Amino acid sequence: LPLPHRFALVACDDAAQPPSYVLLIETDASDRALCAAAAALDAALGANPGYAHARHLGQLGPARAFRIRGSGAEAFLAGCVALGQRAGDVKPAALHRDGGWSGRFAGAFVGA
Repeated sequence: LPLPHRFALVACDDAAQPPSYVLLIETDASDRALCAAAAALDAALGANPGYAHARHLGQLGPARAFRIRGSGAEAFLAGCVALGQRAGDVKPAALHRDGGWSGRFAGAFVGA
């Protein structure tokens, strides 16, 4: 990720219609930089034919950016524990298979 950041995670936002992948990031980068990073993520995911097809059909929306306020690492640990994982078993992850992460972090989506 070309942005300076303290924490970053990609996860599906299944509450959105249509669902989309979200770059959840704790950073001081500008909103414009976060929107560009989300667009770059969408383009990279689009290299996968299955993702590109789902986007073409409208089954997935474009990747979006969510700016985390506070400690992303602490909120990630709490979120994993809430999902039933033991705290000692939580490892840093770049991608998480469970949705709902934007509701587990303090912060907001960055518009574009």
